[in-house]
Amino acid sequence: MNQELANFTSMKNLYLLLVMLSFQVDLGAQDLAPETEGLRRDPKWVKMYQSKGFLSTSMDMDAPHSLYTGGTFQSYLGHADSNLAYIEKNYRQGSPNNVFLQKHSLEGDLKWTVYASGMARLNDLKVEAGGSVLITGEVWSSDMVFVSSNGRRDSLEKPGDYDHGLYIARFSSEGLLLQARYYGHFTNDNAHSMALAPDGSVILVGNYMHRKNSELLRNWLLMSLNPDLSLKWLQAGDSLKRSALRDVVVDRKGRITVVGWYSEHLKVGAELLRSKSSNQLEWLAQFEADGELRWLNHNIYRVDSPVWGLVINELSLDTWGRILITGGNQPFFVVGRLKRNGSINWLRKTAGRSSYSFGMQRKAEGNILAYGHGYGSSFESQDEDEAMAYQSKGSTDFLCVEYNRKGGLENMLVGGGLATDYLTAVFWHGGKLYALGHDLGGPAIEFGDESLPKGEPKMWLACWGWP
Repeated sequence: MNQELANFTSMKNLYLLLVMLSFQVDLGAQDLAPETEGLRRDPKWVKMYQSKGFLSTSMDMDAPHSLYTGGTFQSYLGHADSNLAYIEKNYRQGSPNNVFLQKHSLEGDLKWTVYASGMARLNDLKVEAGGSVLITGEVWSSDMVFVSSNGRRDSLEKPGDYDHGLYIARFSSEGLLLQARYYGHFTNDNAHSMALAPDGSVILVGNYMHRKNSELLRNWLLMSLNPDLSLKWLQAGDSLKRSALRDVVVDRKGRITVVGWYSEHLKVGAELLRSKSSNQLEWLAQFEADGELRWLNHNIYRVDSPVWGLVINELSLDTWGRILITGGNQPFFVVGRLKRNGSINWLRKTAGRSSYSFGMQRKAEGNILAYGHGYGSSFESQDEDEAMAYQSKGSTDFLCVEYNRKGGLENMLVGGGLATDYLTAVFWHGGKLYALGHDLGGPAIEFGDESLPKGEPKMWLACWGWP
């Protein structure tokens, strides 16, 4: 994949790839608090997949309580019960570019795998109320062929001469492709994240890219699709500078809240923001179900704040519609709650070495599960005595922390060995934490007293008791 194509990768996956390479900190020069006892617990079970490389990205659960996981793999997808060889195309296999979607039981048993040939990324997946599964992302090859669980092959139809754009596909609970659509309204359209509205609409956020006077520009993209995946309405950023959307949530009234970034210039509806800084600045906005702008907020924090430079990676909503956020700015891992207008209610951050929050999920009673990876940090709470700390064993260790609605630290889990380990999705159900992650290969991945063998990169799915 050439440099221009590399620039087309999703912000979520691109940020993850950059994190893998960019944490160049002087680890030996920083003092860390001793690791809190009991953080490295044995899982109830762990399953392993192998390939030349992985980007695990998403997980969801259906009403019958099956787990769905997705992402991309490189070259082949190996499993204890099967080996899915993948050498059909002559596309460069230097990166994980083959989309996969898998269904598992709550014991981790694999029920089926579907995948897509071509060069593409899966950035998000969601289970619909009726049990079907939606996946979305970007594709930059001339063709994309979905292979259903029964081996049936279906090509993604692309109108015109478009190559790079966003796709959305719907699968049945049996792993059969039901529908797929391609959108390339602008240039290089890409869906980073997806949300389901109460009326069955599907909301996609991301960006599109184009060249202007030899400069490559990126602008935000917000789309509402009808239940049949046809376009309902679309909004997009102007072309003066750079912007994008990272995540989206929809409340019970169908109102759409988005988070993204911009540089120097941002126009949303009639609202115009300008900044003298060329650095990326965060922005939040809320729209009505029909796309009308309700509010726009870019004053999420002050310049003199200890979280200046905050990157909000994922959103959630509590029972009262207040916005929950997680993200960070090196070296902070940040979790917080905003007021309904997007201003800060409370924030919790880390101290120590770099830790990065990849995402979050809200438990049924309202507690926040934030997950990610890092080099060792202390996590603050409401009470200083409740702080918890970990120290990485090698490169990055994976972690998950639980906060209550007031920002009190309740629980924490850490794992990983001498390699670079990541946790990229979690789902909580029935007193258990289900977690999806991967490594870059090399040393063993450690889960408490258990470990996966060293060798090629692995993707794993694991379950812990988590009251």
